[in-house]
Amino acid sequence: MGRPIREEDGAEEKGILFANGHIWKQHRRFSLKILRNLGLGRKSLEYQIQEEAKHLVDFFISKKGKPTNPSFPISHSVSNVISTMVFGHRFSDDDERFKELIAAVNFMFDFLPSFSRIAYDLFPRLMHLLPGPQQKAFFCMVQGHTFIKEEIRSHGKTRDPVDPQDYIDYYLDQIEKSKDDPISTFDEENLIHTVMDFFAAGTKTTSVTLLWALLYMTAYPNIQEQVQKEIQGVATPSHKFCYEDRKKLPYTNAVIHEIQRFAGGHRVCLGERLAKVELFIFFTSLLQTFKFQPPEGTKVNIEPVIGGMAIIPRPYEICAIPHEIYRGRNLLEAG
Repeated sequence: MGRPIREEDGAEEKGILFANGHIWKQHRRFSLKILRNLGLGRKSLEYQIQEEAKHLVDFFISKKGKPTNPSFPISHSVSNVISTMVFGHRFSDDDERFKELIAAVNFMFDFLPSFSRIAYDLFPRLMHLLPGPQQKAFFCMVQGHTFIKEEIRSHGKTRDPVDPQDYIDYYLDQIEKSKDDPISTFDEENLIHTVMDFFAAGTKTTSVTLLWALLYMTAYPNIQEQVQKEIQGVATPSHKFCYEDRKKLPYTNAVIHEIQRFAGGHRVCLGERLAKVELFIFFTSLLQTFKFQPPEGTKVNIEPVIGGMAIIPRPYEICAIPHEIYRGRNLLEAG
C-alpha cells in the first residue's frame, strides 16, 4: 500500500494497515480478539447496526421525498458503527468534529493511490516542503489524530478498568498490563494509528458500496421492485432485519453480492464480516421503507469516477419516497 503518510519523516510504521512484523502481528491478534469481545459476529453488534440503519431511514424520511445527496448521511451512519465499537458512543448528525473526521478519512482514502502519494513514497522529505495535495493529507492526519487523542484523554478520566466498554478501554488496559514487557508494542501512538486504520478500512468501502446500491436501484427499477417484493413477502413493515434473514431473501442477497462486485470486490480484512452485516442490514432496511428514484427530469449516470482505491459513483441526488406515499400516488394516477 506504499509508505504511510506521517506528520514527520522517518516515523516508524504504526497500527495495522501499514505495519508489518511484530507490530502487525501483535495488533492484528489483539484487535481480532477485542472486536469479538465487542460483538463482532454476534447479535449485539447487529443491534447497533440496526440502530444506525434506523437513523439513516429517519434522515431520508425527514427529506420528504425531496432530491438529496446520500453520500454524507450514509458515511455518517456507517462511521457511527465503528465509533460505537471504538469510542463507546455515536455522534449526532450535527457534530462538526465528527464531520471533519469523516471528511479527513474520505480525503485520505482518495489520496492514497494518487500521483502525489506516489511522489511522497519516492521523495518524502522533498514532498513535505512542496505545495500540493500531500499538504492537505498531512493536515488530515493531524486532524484525525487530534480527534482520537481527545477521545483517549476522555477515556483515561472515565474508564473503569474492571469493566471495559469499547476498544480504547481494552487497549488502555493492555498498555497497563504490558508496561513491563520489553517487546510490547502497545502504546498511545499505536492506539491512535490503529483507530485511524479502523475508520479508513471500515467505513469508506462500505459507504461506497451502499452509494452504488442506491444508484443501481434507481437505474434498474425492475430489480428494485423485485427486491422489494421479496422483502415484503417475508417481513412486516416494522421488522428489524438481522443477518440471518439473508437466508429468506436469496434474490436480495444475490443483488448485494453483485453490487459488491461492481463496487470493487469483496474485502478480506478485519472488517470483512462487519461489512457483510452492515451492507445487508442497511440495504434491506432502506428498500423495506422507500422507493428510490432519480429527481424529476434527470437521467441516472452509472459511469464511475476514475481513480481512487475503490470504484466510486459520481455525485448524485436521489428521491426516497416512503412506500405508503408511493402506493398512494399510483392509486391517484390510476384513478
